[in-house]
Amino acid sequence: MGAWGHGIMANDSALDTRGFFTDYIKSEEMIYDAFDKLIKNHVDDASNWDILAIVNMAVGMGLLSKEMKEVAIEIIDAEIKNMPDW
Repeated sequence: MGAWGHGIMANDSALDTRGFFTDYIKSEEMIYDAFDKLIKNHVDDASNWDILAIVNMAVGMGLLSKEMKEVAIEIIDAEIKNMPDW
């Protein structure tokens, strides 16, 4: 059982993505390639967590691109709009 909470990495899907890509991503080129593949295969809300996990990793590595930032903001804005009023 994975973690659940409010943080980007507090989600099973995001944790799985980070675990899979941690061994794979060793360079700037690889993280951009992983991001591009996730964007091309983006099919549902579950993959939003995967995208945010990759963006989070890019930030941690100092490799955040303009496109990554824009996509992350779009996902977060959409989630905020879909939240019911507290």
